[in-house]
Amino acid sequence: MRILFTKSLLNSQKALIESFGVFDVVNEVALINTSLISYQQFVDKYEQGVDNDLPAVVSSLRSSDWIAEKFPYPIKELWAISKRTALPLWEKVDNIHIASQASSAILAKEILLRKYVEINFFCGNLHRPEIPQLLAEQGIKVNVFEVYATSLIAIELKEDYDVICFFSPSAVTSYFEANTWKQDYLALSIGATTALALEEKGVEKIIYPVLPGFENMLDRLKRHLELENGISRIKK
Repeated sequence: MRILFTKSLLNSQKALIESFGVFDVVNEVALINTSLISYQQFVDKYEQGVDNDLPAVVSSLRSSDWIAEKFPYPIKELWAISKRTALPLWEKVDNIHIASQASSAILAKEILLRKYVEINFFCGNLHRPEIPQLLAEQGIKVNVFEVYATSLIAIELKEDYDVICFFSPSAVTSYFEANTWKQDYLALSIGATTALALEEKGVEKIIYPVLPGFENMLDRLKRHLELENGISRIKK
């Protein structure tokens, strides 16, 4: 079997894949690049500043990275799409809410239950529309702060794979800029929001974990291979 990861993997992640013992080919192709903006760039772009008393919302790890590394003021209340997304801020914010499911739409719906008047949404330039759109439709003022830039690296793939793994909706967009999808491919997604992006591209065979994260994603793949395809993991 052949598997493709649409980003570069850490050595520890590669070891986890190798422990499956069922993949003859494990390839990596980075389909996106992300970079955090500096705080000075942020100030220049958003002259109105940030009201720190408002709840902050993040749906990507890079947004949390930016707040932790670049933002010089305390965040009093945080909403995050998953615990992993909130980890860079776990020790810095006392009041953290985690969505019951790792989905932008679910996160937005749970924020709506709190009856906020205004929130700050920290995101990238290619963020999904669900959070600002759903909140604005219900009369909540959404201050959108783009704190990192994502650029697509559209690469035409020359080989076929049994499994292709996606870590973000942006990677899905990048893939389809240069490639088509074959019906026998299996899409492995990091979470529900990325799975939704795949569905919107017409992909039907998609699996993803309830809780996002690399190890959870591999556990979901393991169950699929063992239970649905009858393939047993072989330890080497």
